[in-house]
Parts: sequence; structure tokens; C-alpha cells
Amino acid sequence: MRRAVLKVSAMDTFSAPERPHVPSSGDERLQLDGWLDFYRATVLTKCDGLSVAQLKTRPIATSMLSLLGIVRHMTFVEQVRDHLRGHRHGGLLQDRR
Repeated sequence: MRRAVLKVSAMDTFSAPERPHVPSSGDERLQLDGWLDFYRATVLTKCDGLSVAQLKTRPIATSMLSLLGIVRHMTFVEQVRDHLRGHRHGGLLQDRR
């Protein structure tokens, strides 16, 4: 599974990577990973062509999240998930019967 990285060009605008193809067949894990990659890229596509200032701007005055905030939140959730997954397979959360 490939993770996208926010890349800001010399002109301070974000360029999104191309969205990956989701496999139409395969096991459950392959399908899940494909859709997760696709939705990650979809969020990054929404950021395409925006400046850093625009990424930080909240779209609605009452909102607490910007696009950059959503990307940071998604990154945090995936890091926690990966950390917990690692512990389940031989670490702190392993079954201790």
C-alpha cells in the first residue's frame, strides 16, 4: 500500500498524484487496500492546485476543519491503526491467554 505525501511546488501550490485504479477482482484484502488508496487519493485531488494558505482556510466560518486539517486527521488515524495493528501481531495488544 502506497501512501501519498503532500508535495508543494516552488509556486506553493499542491499537486495531487493520480488516483490509483481499483482492482475489480481479487481477495478481500486487495479490494480493501485498493479502495483505501482510491479514497486517499480522492481527498488529495480535492487539494490539487491550492496554495498552502487555501489548504489552511476553513471553507465555512463555523467549521473547525480545513482541507489540510482533514488530511492531517486521516494521517493520524492511519498511523494509530498501523501502530495498533503492529501491536496485535506480536506487541502490546497480543492475545495473552
